[in-house]
Amino acid sequence: MWGLGDAGFLLALLLATAAWMRYDEAVTRRRETAEDAATAADAATAVDPATAADAATAADPATAPSA
Repeated sequence: MWGLGDAGFLLALLLATAAWMRYDEAVTRRRETAEDAATAADAATAVDPATAADAATAADPATAPSA
């Protein structure tokens, strides 16, 4: 009788721990996905200085360095 009660208690603890771990993993996965998306957005909108200089030269040829 005691063994059955102990086994049931341990099973309940294991199930609660597994549910907690699954929940924590889901939260972590969502947070990391949001961080990755923000990093990708920052990288996509970052301006390369050489590209910006080329764009400025194309927009105003008077500012182009003489070759």
